[in-house]
Amino acid sequence: MMFANKYPFRVITSGNPPGRALLLSAALLFFLYSPDSWAAVREVTLFPQTARVTEVTSLKLLPEGKEHRKAILTLPGKADPASLVTYPPRESRLKIVEQSWRSVAFVDDPKAKDLQKQINLLQEEKNKLEAARLSLETQVQFWQQQIKTRVKNLTEAGNVAAAIGRNIKKAFQEKLQLAPEIVRLDKRIKELQEGWKLLDPGHRQRWEITILFSHTPAAETSLTYSYTLKDCGWQPAYRLDAQPEKGEIRFGWEAEVWQNSGENWKEVQVTLAPGSANYVLMPPDIRPWIVNLPPGKKTKGKRTGDKASAVPPKSSAGSEQPEAAVASFSGPSPLPLRLEGKKSFLSGSRQKVQLREETWPAAFNYLARPGENLAAFICASLRPPKGEYLPPGKAMFLLNGALLGQQAFLPAGKEETIFFGPDPFVTAAYRTGGQEGKENDHREKNPYEQERIIVLENSHNFPIRLRLEEPIPNSSDERIRATLQHRPNPSAQTATTVIWEIELAPGEKKTVYFGVKLE
Repeated sequence: MMFANKYPFRVITSGNPPGRALLLSAALLFFLYSPDSWAAVREVTLFPQTARVTEVTSLKLLPEGKEHRKAILTLPGKADPASLVTYPPRESRLKIVEQSWRSVAFVDDPKAKDLQKQINLLQEEKNKLEAARLSLETQVQFWQQQIKTRVKNLTEAGNVAAAIGRNIKKAFQEKLQLAPEIVRLDKRIKELQEGWKLLDPGHRQRWEITILFSHTPAAETSLTYSYTLKDCGWQPAYRLDAQPEKGEIRFGWEAEVWQNSGENWKEVQVTLAPGSANYVLMPPDIRPWIVNLPPGKKTKGKRTGDKASAVPPKSSAGSEQPEAAVASFSGPSPLPLRLEGKKSFLSGSRQKVQLREETWPAAFNYLARPGENLAAFICASLRPPKGEYLPPGKAMFLLNGALLGQQAFLPAGKEETIFFGPDPFVTAAYRTGGQEGKENDHREKNPYEQERIIVLENSHNFPIRLRLEEPIPNSSDERIRATLQHRPNPSAQTATTVIWEIELAPGEKKTVYFGVKLE
């Protein structure tokens, strides 16, 4: 190895333990070739599908002609070199004349070469420690064999025993001191090997950036730079745990983060943002705000525009907007969210970062449609605090800690109703009986009657409010006239549905009769 002569090693069998000198040498090599001397990721702004990465490094300035100096740095293969923005330190007064880049093969990557050198050096250190440990084991075996040595008298026997015990103890102590150093070297070698693998994510390509500076006497400089990185991003993940008895929802918001840069990010400042990491220099145009009257409404004054301007706008589905003034601008936009503290993310893995954990008050009701499901469905009316914007994402829906399922969650920032599936402890079931399916013998004089008997039951230990919905019977025969019958009277009725709003105490049962006379 190129540094083997510069840092020679000796195996010491007396005096200081051999592991101490070897550990000092290994620490010195690690300091000289530590990855911290490379460019280090300091800050990352994550977008849904990309990221803006900021790194800081120290670069040597090499002479380039008579008036310029150049510096060379490397970017990951998934970086966009055209998006590179460099920030020389202000006090240096360096001026960038030109930036150029080229694709380099992984085998030519200086970072990969340095990593391989570190692995080889540490492996050599480990081999020497293993040799020292084997030497000590041999010494122990030698002194153990001296136990069979013949002695002339008791005094000589005591001296031999003391010498054997002293040397075995010393050899064992030195051997034990070597063990943790070998373990540490094994761990460091494994870390470097993992880092070497990460440098080659499969594309075997990196970007070599050449930065040309105006002439300066400086031999090196620190440099901060940022670039756009593909194959990384974040998405929101929510957790909604309904607690009907307490009238609340335990809300959790996490960010699922992933990055496949080929390098682990250690202790970086992370900001979550919407949109895209594309770097634009020009501001966007202002979108017009067009307000139209609802369809069918007339103005008192004279029309000032053409007919096209009076046509109500269409929604994305192609239908007309509801009867209200329509503004052609979107709702509130989310601001970038800066995470507290510094975070670490492994390349090639997905990790979740907790953003918020809080409790939302909610009004719970139950919806029963006995013709479709025996159990009533839980629904909660809630409004996010302060009407704030929450980005759309996926959410886990739970009931008292039990996972119900996962689906898309599109919080609107206003009061809305969310369903949490059927509750087996609240039921609405048909009971056989009544006049359903029966006819009188005098068909031409007596009407044909049908009746549904619906039994509602609340098996919870707390009161609930149940909404019962039943379809209104209809006939395809125009000669038939239908008259509805119900006990108790419904709370509301639409063109197709009869609705009851019913309070049920803990453990209470109630019966609803709903029928029709056909003439």
